[in-house]
Amino acid sequence: MPAKASPESRVRRPFSGAQRFLLAGSFLITLGSFAVLPYVSVLLHQRLGIGLGTVGLVLAVASLIQFAGGVVAGPVVARIGLRHSMLLALALRTAGFAAFVPGLTRPVLAVGALLLVSAGAALYLPANKAYLVEGVPEAGRPRLLSASSSAFNAGMALGPPAAAPLVLGSPGVLFACVAGLFALVGAAHALLPPGGAGRGGG
Repeated sequence: MPAKASPESRVRRPFSGAQRFLLAGSFLITLGSFAVLPYVSVLLHQRLGIGLGTVGLVLAVASLIQFAGGVVAGPVVARIGLRHSMLLALALRTAGFAAFVPGLTRPVLAVGALLLVSAGAALYLPANKAYLVEGVPEAGRPRLLSASSSAFNAGMALGPPAAAPLVLGSPGVLFACVAGLFALVGAAHALLPPGGAGRGGG
């Protein structure tokens, strides 16, 4: 009679294909986001001529939308599902980053683009975390969430230095590249299994 698998062996089982994709996607999403978002205040003030007080207000509203938006994101996720919520969030962020390209000469459009990006972030993160652990035994979730946080942190750390050569000299190219990255990652999300990353090997 074969020996019963230990709890440790069950916890350490390999990540599924969908989980590995989401971890890679978490890195790419934060890499793209933090390639531009830390420099938005500089662009709004120096390039578009918006006063520092107004820039501070805009950034405060954007932060409020992103970090308090879960109040609205929760019901949306419950209504349309986890995968569709991620797709909607990435579509919002893709549109927002793309709108920054013409927004580099139009302050109102640039502010609207920033708010759109923030709304997408507010919707994506809770849906992503829930989808990542859906169908995963409780004992295996801390390891998976730790890997996800590490991927996010790596993208946050590498994004700003990666974008520094372009952010002031060719910001339009930078925003176009980030929009393209989000479009590709969003399209790949459409291939994820509908039942959660822990229920499909995809």
